Amino acid sequence: MTNSPENPVSAGPAVMKAPRSGVKIRMYHPGGIGDCFLLAFPTRKGKPCYVLIDCGVLQGTPDDDGKLRAIAQDIAQATEKRLDILVATHEHWDHLSGFYLAKDIFDQIQIDQVWFGWTENPDDPQARQLGEKKRKVLQSLNMALDQLQALDSASAQRAQAVREVLVGFNGELGASDRMTTADILNYLRGQPRQGPQYLKPGDPPRQLPGVTGARVFTFGPPTQFTYLFQSDPPKGQTYEPGPALDEFSAFDRAVRLNTQDWNQMTLDEQDQINLSLPFGRPAGVGLDQVGQITDRDFKKLVETYLHGANLWQNIGQEWLWSSEALALKLDSDTNNTSLVLAIELSQNGKVLLFPGDAQAGSWLSWQDLSWPGEGVSGGELKARDLLRRVVFYKTGHHGSHNATLSKDGLELMQSPDLATMIPVNRPQADRKKWEMPAQALFTALASKTHGRLLLADRGLTDHDLLADLGLQAGSYTFPAAPKNFKFQVQKDASGSVFWIETTLSS
Repeated sequence: MTNSPENPVSAGPAVMKAPRSGVKIRMYHPGGIGDCFLLAFPTRKGKPCYVLIDCGVLQGTPDDDGKLRAIAQDIAQATEKRLDILVATHEHWDHLSGFYLAKDIFDQIQIDQVWFGWTENPDDPQARQLGEKKRKVLQSLNMALDQLQALDSASAQRAQAVREVLVGFNGELGASDRMTTADILNYLRGQPRQGPQYLKPGDPPRQLPGVTGARVFTFGPPTQFTYLFQSDPPKGQTYEPGPALDEFSAFDRAVRLNTQDWNQMTLDEQDQINLSLPFGRPAGVGLDQVGQITDRDFKKLVETYLHGANLWQNIGQEWLWSSEALALKLDSDTNNTSLVLAIELSQNGKVLLFPGDAQAGSWLSWQDLSWPGEGVSGGELKARDLLRRVVFYKTGHHGSHNATLSKDGLELMQSPDLATMIPVNRPQADRKKWEMPAQALFTALASKTHGRLLLADRGLTDHDLLADLGLQAGSYTFPAAPKNFKFQVQKDASGSVFWIETTLSS
């Protein structure tokens, strides 16, 4: 029978068994917005092949420590302290924090392989370039927020809100005894017995240890920077960052012009600052040089501009407000570095899609992906062919509007048995004023899956959620899940959903 949050099944044996064929998928609910999926595949030797994809929750989630430690303990019991593969999709706290907050538990688990996207490879020149850019942007944003903090109380409150966004996704950014997301990735690099593995789109398909027929294809992160920096779906044209001075580098140069001595900058930094100024730095006058101005009328004009009674008209600090938009842009760009995996259960068979938090640019990059010799009778296999056979879709980025393409994404998925899980926590999303899941995407998923739609915080969709999304009775008919769609819900002692599990045959 179909189970629901109102009628949860018992946990049963602590060990998570694999089905005779196919895969068992368990989605954990960490009490807030986060991702943690445990997969069990049958093997020739009898013991399941266990794959863990991410483990984290947004910073600031109540009792995040307790929730993630309980999940880690369940993972240890379910796998008998052995993971064949651990997948770290991307460098965000809501996907990685469990490996810090429950580090002592994960230390006890044998991990054979850890998979990362190529963007996390310290030996890859492009990856190092991306990492250095992110480091500089975070540093610049912190310096800008320090300036905002010192202006007035309203500015300080706004600066604190932006800082919470940065810390929420990246961990503590200053001096702290807490690990950052970069620290967590370094910790994970040292865990596998076989060393870390960095995957690129188009790599030859990988085998799951001991699993007959299953192959793993890498879709993302894209290697083209144009796609990496594209967060939103195209509207007639694509976004391409300028090669010389994009919004991040312009902001970084502005911060450094205000906080760093000119002679301490590299020649490239000096050149880019000159690009960002209307007449170049040699034609400008620094605030510390006002007393040296010889032109009497110009000096009077500058002093009037800087007079305390006129500061309310001063736009000298106005550029600092762009820190809010840039913090969110940095978050989106990091989402596009997600390791995207398509797991084919048997050749030309059913496919599971785990896109992490990949956004529009990553999805667009898949359209030209292909694997020569991997298709039927040795022909070419295209990513679009795999998308057409998707039977399970882990909804990207907690159901946000720009993390599931329509025409080149969901509409390509043709299986009549398509099911999806959305790792979302509606109350936390509402508090953050984030539309997760986005209403238009939610209704499209409901229609496409014929109601096989499970949410981390409640299980099968109910009428309360429809009302929350503005889908009042009579305005939208939500399809009832087929009777043969079976899943289990396990609750914790407080009555909240702990995990949701479903089984897919091959």
